[in-house]
Amino acid sequence: MAGARRGPTRLRPLPCRLPVLAGQVPLAPAPGRSAGTICPRGRGIVDPRFHPRRWMMLPEGHGLHPREGSKKRFFNLSSGAFVRPRLPLLRDHFVLSSAEGLFVIVRGQQYGNSVCLLHPFTGDVVELPENITMPVDITLPEILRPLSLPTNAFAAVSTSPDGVVWVMIAFQNTPFILLASTRHKRWSVSALPFYPHASPLSFKGKLYMLQEQRSSSELNIFRINPPWQEHSTTSGLPSSSLLSPKLVATCPADKFPTPELVECDSEILVLGNREATQTMLIYRLADLAQGMFIPVKSIGGNALLIDTKRNPSFSFSAVPAITGDTIAFADRIFAKYILQYHLSSDTWSSRVGGCEEHGCSMECCTCSLIDHMCNICRCVSKW
Repeated sequence: MAGARRGPTRLRPLPCRLPVLAGQVPLAPAPGRSAGTICPRGRGIVDPRFHPRRWMMLPEGHGLHPREGSKKRFFNLSSGAFVRPRLPLLRDHFVLSSAEGLFVIVRGQQYGNSVCLLHPFTGDVVELPENITMPVDITLPEILRPLSLPTNAFAAVSTSPDGVVWVMIAFQNTPFILLASTRHKRWSVSALPFYPHASPLSFKGKLYMLQEQRSSSELNIFRINPPWQEHSTTSGLPSSSLLSPKLVATCPADKFPTPELVECDSEILVLGNREATQTMLIYRLADLAQGMFIPVKSIGGNALLIDTKRNPSFSFSAVPAITGDTIAFADRIFAKYILQYHLSSDTWSSRVGGCEEHGCSMECCTCSLIDHMCNICRCVSKW
């Protein structure tokens, strides 16, 4: 059983400060709070009101580190705004996953696999236990040594009422979750009674997962709460506390041959592809939980990007190349095409073009923003 840390949650600021950035980018204050409230004062991680949920860090090709003075490109999925903050920690840290706009970052084995939560705009850092189980460059716990862990990690971050930050990390198609808090010294492993299907979804500090039961032709949707919500306290709660998946909804599997979970407009949607007609179906999880199968015909003019790792939703005005009520699919296997499904007409299309002028060899890359969001463009362009 893991020991408990003494003292309050430790917050360590980055070596750099971002006064200009903080003055330009409001950090999603809670409803009823002034939109001009932009000073978290060291609580950018502990206080969920300051989490930059609608910001996406654009990929940098195949590299892990910033290519220009420790800067990274961030894109607002709602407004289309761009910022380029300096993130010195990313020079020697690997971004394992993100949740609520925060980064779970890890340093290499030679540094004890130190793990932190980073707020990319305020520079706030919360330290987590070291020696996290990682897919590369680490020594695995004995029970996991036979396994080859995937690199697709999905984190959920939450803060208990007494200010303890909890992190849960799931891996695609892997039946366990890593768990730790700022009050503990070790990461623990909580086994799941099933293999998750498709990508888990992080939503408001919880993890949502799909389980496909072939024997009964059913699709189960589970929610996993952080331990502090299950026990209503963190006092004396060990990091090894078992996680108990809660069944949210059960659906006929034939409605979702290739299901995906997506967050859009602060609610969870379940997507499926009817293979016989190649028609995309979208349902609200809240409806499925009530046993109602009511297809969604519009997603409020938004667009969805399904890329097998992250499934963000964005405003069509933020990405002019994509029209509203569209589902875009990135082909990560061949890194070649972007397919689009148009809900209004129930039709498919694909993006075509070329960009030899930028030296990009991708056959169908147009050097547009959506190509960079899907990481199929390696060009040095205006984005």
